[in-house]
Amino acid sequence: MPLSTQQQQQIHTYLSTKLRNNNCPYCSSNNWSLYEHMVFAPIISGTTIQAGTGLPIVVHICNTCSHIRCFSALTMGVNP
Repeated sequence: MPLSTQQQQQIHTYLSTKLRNNNCPYCSSNNWSLYEHMVFAPIISGTTIQAGTGLPIVVHICNTCSHIRCFSALTMGVNP
């Protein structure tokens, strides 16, 4: 689902206050983009994927080397 402008601002504010070092661990760049959609990590119980459930994830992408890092939208207070 696409992130609203309000959600994007909330994410940027959260990350700017929480991250001590914003450099990419692979290329040392500090050039990130916020993926425009929230993604969901499925909840798996044993060998069964629980339909309609998942952990909402915010994705940051390094614009230099394409490394991705994921953050819990719930912990950020960003509702899907």
